[in-house]
Amino acid sequence: MRKIVVLLLIAINVFAFTDLGKWGQLYPINERIKWKDKNSSIITQDRIDKAINKATTSEEHLPSCRKSRNRYWDPTVTLEKDINMPKFNIHIKKGTKFNPLDYGTMHRYMLLIDANDSNQTALAEHYKFASDIIVFNGNINKIKYSPKAHIYIATKSFVNAFKPICLPSFYIQQNKHFLIKEINMKDLSKGSK
Repeated sequence: MRKIVVLLLIAINVFAFTDLGKWGQLYPINERIKWKDKNSSIITQDRIDKAINKATTSEEHLPSCRKSRNRYWDPTVTLEKDINMPKFNIHIKKGTKFNPLDYGTMHRYMLLIDANDSNQTALAEHYKFASDIIVFNGNINKIKYSPKAHIYIATKSFVNAFKPICLPSFYIQQNKHFLIKEINMKDLSKGSK
């Protein structure tokens, strides 16, 4: 009896792998794969390195702060378009005054730095685990990588949204406003003596 069951199982498996024939209309594949354009140059390591460097470099430039000061900034804007984000239950009509800080809390500071200033990169190294570092005037690779650090490249849209004036600057949320601490690096070195 066992031999019959084993033979039936083998026979069922043999028939399971048979060709079932053609189902539906078949069309030829007319597309050609073009592996390499005749006019394109070979991708070298140098080209890859240049592309990575360009992708990790901020082209936004701001001056260094001439004096240290604190100022407050209200990020409220009048909306030019409707905002609909059903996932977050946010539905706001055009023309409404909108403050993004009404909808969330920043759990970290933002530190805006000039990546070409070694004193400012040292400041970023010191605060990188408590702050989101926003890099201007240079490459994010000037700051030592750490998986727990949040390092971003400043873009034109960031500058338009946050309206920074000089570097380095801390943006610290205080209720529905930002306290912005603009720092003259010379004042920091005086304080350490």
